[in-house]
Amino acid sequence: MARIRTIKPEFWTSEQVMECSTTSRLLFIGMWNFCDDAGNHPASFLTLKAEVFPSDELKIDYIKELLEELIAVGLVEEYEAGGKRYWHVTGWHHQRIEKPNFKHPPHENRRPVEERSTTNRRPVEERSTPEGKCKGNVIGEGKEGKEQVHADPDPASAPEKPKRRAASAAVVFDPVGFLAERGVEQQTIADHFAVRKVKKQPPTETALQQFEREADKAGLSLQAAATECCARGWAGFKAEWLTNSQNGARAGPPPAQTGRQARIDNYWQEFGGNGEKRDTNSERDITGESIRIT
Repeated sequence: MARIRTIKPEFWTSEQVMECSTTSRLLFIGMWNFCDDAGNHPASFLTLKAEVFPSDELKIDYIKELLEELIAVGLVEEYEAGGKRYWHVTGWHHQRIEKPNFKHPPHENRRPVEERSTTNRRPVEERSTPEGKCKGNVIGEGKEGKEQVHADPDPASAPEKPKRRAASAAVVFDPVGFLAERGVEQQTIADHFAVRKVKKQPPTETALQQFEREADKAGLSLQAAATECCARGWAGFKAEWLTNSQNGARAGPPPAQTGRQARIDNYWQEFGGNGEKRDTNSERDITGESIRIT
């Protein structure tokens, strides 16, 4: 019967685990649920696939490859007892479980199993950890009781493994570096970002990439575009703003519309005829619209 197992945080940073592929790690974790309380599981690839990947279209040969990975790094050992083969999760013999159920022959009574294939494997030696002292990748407490299931091998007996670099931190966008790499001077960057801060337009990666595209469209370097923005108080830049300036039209983004002007525009859109907005500042003859009162 499947049992509840719990994973401690140290499991994910274990060098043994990090040497395995993502799918083999998942297989290893899933295997714990179906091992007996001594950490033993029948050496049946078909059974293991049905237990851990019941709805996945994975071939049995692929499951074999995943198991080979776990055996190669010493996370699992294969043994034979009573004419049958079993897999044993190493380090499980120091677990403490309430009312343990030992369904399969114990790993201690095993006899060596010949290699199934020509795959090169590192020898897996006996390893022990003092009672109650588990380190590395460990299964912790679950509803089934306190367990110390998988421990890192004893450094004195385990083969030395090359150290792996820690996973790199998430990449953080550097807006100053983005502009500096493209030839913008530090003072110009500082001035431009000061304008953006006042306008409440942070220099995000998306914003600066758009800034670069508009500068290219206008035929300007980023230094020239940033200088133009600083001189005109623009937080952003669009090629059409510069074109408007060169043609004598108003340069820069359109001004924000006041509440009063918005109400006037809405009125003329509704009553100006044909839905066409009228100029509120122009004079018009209202003689024909007046009513004679006698």
